[in-house]
Amino acid sequence: MQPTTTPGASLKDLKRLSSEELVSLVQQAKTLKDLAARDDKRTKVTAALFKRYKAMKTTNAVYRKKLRLADSNMNNLINVKSRLKKDQVTSLCRRRGMKRSPETIRDALVFKMKMGTRAYSDFVQKVPIYLSARTLQKSVQHMKFESGIQYDILRAAKDDIALQPEGHRTCVISGDEMAIQEAEV
Repeated sequence: MQPTTTPGASLKDLKRLSSEELVSLVQQAKTLKDLAARDDKRTKVTAALFKRYKAMKTTNAVYRKKLRLADSNMNNLINVKSRLKKDQVTSLCRRRGMKRSPETIRDALVFKMKMGTRAYSDFVQKVPIYLSARTLQKSVQHMKFESGIQYDILRAAKDDIALQPEGHRTCVISGDEMAIQEAEV
């Protein structure tokens, strides 16, 4: 049975209601409380779900950024690998205790001779793909070099000197007196 009064009715109006109407009003009030409690639970659950959603969204953004950086690093590594030798790429990941290839040692010697020891050492500190100056000296200590006039070196020097300006062209011949043999003099 439907109540004949509105929800904000006064006490006089409530006295006039029949018992059936009171029972239905109590049931409606109970139903409204249950709905409010359910709505409150839904609100809490919705808030918790929204909080988890925001956390997952943030985590997703972090992983996407890491993936982008990893892809970028992989592309950079591929570019580096195309220009460097295998032992040089490995040396970028591992600083010490590496055996270097003869090509890397040769390239390092060329750079050291062109740059000078101090500039080469500074270069190696910034870009550690070549041997340090001291390690480079140790690696060539056991190599055998032929004594005598090195004509290929003189040809390379001639080509290099031809490119330099007139004021920079000074040639010095030096010799190792300890290696000079009597028959060759």
